[in-house]
Amino acid sequence: MDLQLLIRTGSDEERADALKVKPLIENQHLLLVTLLLCNALAMEALPLFLDKVVGPLTAIALSVSLVLVFGEVVPQAVCSKYGLKVGALAAPFVQLLVTVCYPISFPIAKALDALLGNDHIALYRRKEFKALVDMSEEQGLLSYDENTIIDGALDLTSKTVLTAMTPLEEVFMLSEEAVLDASVMEGMMSRGHSRIPIHASGDRQTVIGLLIMKNLIAYDPEDATPVNVLPKRQLISVNTSTEMYGMLRIFKENNSHLALVRSEAGSIMGIITLEDVLEELLQEEIGDETDPSVNSRSAVQRQLWSARLAGVQTKEGRSQDLI
Repeated sequence: MDLQLLIRTGSDEERADALKVKPLIENQHLLLVTLLLCNALAMEALPLFLDKVVGPLTAIALSVSLVLVFGEVVPQAVCSKYGLKVGALAAPFVQLLVTVCYPISFPIAKALDALLGNDHIALYRRKEFKALVDMSEEQGLLSYDENTIIDGALDLTSKTVLTAMTPLEEVFMLSEEAVLDASVMEGMMSRGHSRIPIHASGDRQTVIGLLIMKNLIAYDPEDATPVNVLPKRQLISVNTSTEMYGMLRIFKENNSHLALVRSEAGSIMGIITLEDVLEELLQEEIGDETDPSVNSRSAVQRQLWSARLAGVQTKEGRSQDLI
């Protein structure tokens, strides 16, 4: 897997070296058997050769020392830091060894393939990948925000809408019998919601549509427009077992920001919004235009509405005084 990453994301030199090594390790068992076979032959031949040059005891001492230094310590020390470069330089020679030892190595390699399989790509499990991301943050390779978003994205598949939804009893809704007079509009604005579900008269379990607050700026509270004649959007519904990650796709496909959460029996349990999903992704609360610190167009609209409502209430007060 490391070679695949280098081929995709490494520098030009790293890509070139990785491409030289890649053909050799595609058949891992053949390469392993070849290298071990050559290593065994070298270790057995070295004492026999030295025994003819020097005495037996000296031959043993030299062979052990040479194998230890040049067969273990030096290669591992060098390859731990320059493994890719050494592998690329040695690739032609190793390929020659594979060809020479093929008659012996191939049957053993095929037997290992049959016993162990030939797919040994090491992939990270979800928890291991999260730990790797945490380590990258600790070493300064990722920022805290990047780490948080990656962790949140990985957790989305293990969370359902039930963990982030707003229960039905806490949802602000309007009855279809309501009228948009000054008191109703003031109540809607005080809550700061951009979308308000509309339910059937006396039945919060029957939601008939979604009222978009920004569309109400054109309506005058003095007209007391009935809610049931206002344009409303249809609401989508999901069940309680829907994954949070799946909600992103559902909201995108339906061009929606709010959905009803229903139980297996079909009753409404609550609502889930796009903001709820994003908060789970970012793992923190998202401030919106209802926060005092935020200055936005919606805040200006609320000020205009407040001024309009104040005017209506003043007129109503004067009328009562006259009466």
